[in-house]
Amino acid sequence: MRFLLKIFSKLGHCKPLIHNDRIISIQLNYNDYVIHFRDSQQLLINSLKNLAICFGVETQKSFFPYTFVNENNLNYIGNVPDLKYFDKVSKKIIINILNNILIIETLKKKQKNTI
Repeated sequence: MRFLLKIFSKLGHCKPLIHNDRIISIQLNYNDYVIHFRDSQQLLINSLKNLAICFGVETQKSFFPYTFVNENNLNYIGNVPDLKYFDKVSKKIIINILNNILIIETLKKKQKNTI
């Protein structure tokens, strides 16, 4: 959040909320807008995945290949990237996800063929 504070301070008036020497949120006044940025790791006592489960959220947090994305492929359309791009996720979990995707794709094709 500190890197954001440096950038935002050049754009407009910033008001950080700090607790235990950590930035919890930043309020940015930009032109006629007031934008709030909040650090969920500082505000919430559990992971986003567990919170979604606790609150019964239908669409669950998934895994993302963060090390795959760069400025040259932001609009990437294609196959799921190699497993090496998924940090901190076991191969067993990724294989399970890929199998679920394959099942869904197969069901969609079958449904499309029956129409």
